[in-house]
Amino acid sequence: MTKNFRWLWALAVFSNMADGFLGVSVSLLAIRVTDDPFLVSLAGLCSTIPVLIFSLPSGALADRFPRLNLMLVANVCRCGLLGVLTWLVIAESLPFVGLCALLAVIAIFEPVYDTSNISLIPALAGRDKLVEANARIQGTQLVAQTMIAVPLAAFLFSAAIFAPFAVALACYAITVLIVFIMRWILKINTTPSASPSEEKVSWGKSIAEGWRYVRESKTLFVLFIFAGVSAFFSVFSQSVSTMYFIKNFNVPEALVGAFMILPALAGLLGMAAAPKLVQKLGQVPALLVSCAIDAAMLVAIGFANNPWMGGVFVCVRYLGAPTAGIVISAMRQAAASDEILGRVNSLSAMVVMAGTLVGQPLGGFLAGFDMRLPWWIGGLCLAILYVFVGKTLWGMEKTKPEPELAEVAG
Repeated sequence: MTKNFRWLWALAVFSNMADGFLGVSVSLLAIRVTDDPFLVSLAGLCSTIPVLIFSLPSGALADRFPRLNLMLVANVCRCGLLGVLTWLVIAESLPFVGLCALLAVIAIFEPVYDTSNISLIPALAGRDKLVEANARIQGTQLVAQTMIAVPLAAFLFSAAIFAPFAVALACYAITVLIVFIMRWILKINTTPSASPSEEKVSWGKSIAEGWRYVRESKTLFVLFIFAGVSAFFSVFSQSVSTMYFIKNFNVPEALVGAFMILPALAGLLGMAAAPKLVQKLGQVPALLVSCAIDAAMLVAIGFANNPWMGGVFVCVRYLGAPTAGIVISAMRQAAASDEILGRVNSLSAMVVMAGTLVGQPLGGFLAGFDMRLPWWIGGLCLAILYVFVGKTLWGMEKTKPEPELAEVAG
């Protein structure tokens, strides 16, 4: 890994910690502000819908302006807004409407930062190191957000409500400092090659150009189908996972967080092993192995009859599944040229978000009849999807090179 990528890696540590602290503390604060379950879910939507809406414009921005500049602006704005939120929490003068409004505005800057950040990986790590780079970034997300920030945020919130918000603010401030060092002290160039701004391309045309590029690229089109449908069925399967373990296996609520530590460790091991698995088997075979484990374990969780058996199945899934996400990210980044990469990443994020938003309520509705049904149906449908995608990608390995942006745009 290059020195420049290590700075991006450091950004991943603090940005994911900030996201973890903020996400958990917002959920807990919403419960304190109102006891209406619908309003609590509405607070979550306020953090989700802006991400979906602004994903495409964020991709166009990332292909038009220096990506580090966009990341700096996004997190400076998030720092300011989170500072206001923290102050209102300390003053105990935050109404529910005000909470939702602040969350919605903060969420606008999330896709701007994330899309620019992801689009920097090929340039800073090198296109020959994409699998290893994505494994490190995704492994860091798992450790920083799931294993460190989430449990600490709940503990700090119980001690002082404002504390996790203050920690999130400090983490975002550190990312601002790191980006400043990368951009103006190390002078890392993150301006997209052949920037569309030089050609005065309109925003609508720029976004449409990104979709046309994806549609004309067989590899990217298949990856996008995979991303959206797999996100739908994955979330569909796990829509009531917490309730499933509490109701079916009598896992105490206080131990639910601790119950996920071992699966998180298994996921970390899976991410560490992913580059070696890809090197030994190749990208598509490694993807198929990972997907087979994922689908089989989702079905198996639905058949578990005690928490230990369910826990083992969850751990095995977390151990095998990460390779698929890493390979898909690497293949997407390799298939897109630098000048279009921001729009490709933002389109992928939008497709995944859409699948998530639809899969969550449908899985919850089906779980009302039997909480095992989402696991069984989701796992079986994913198995069918994985067979289709694997067969298609396998047959495309020796196809002609991907079209260049100029060819597609023309």
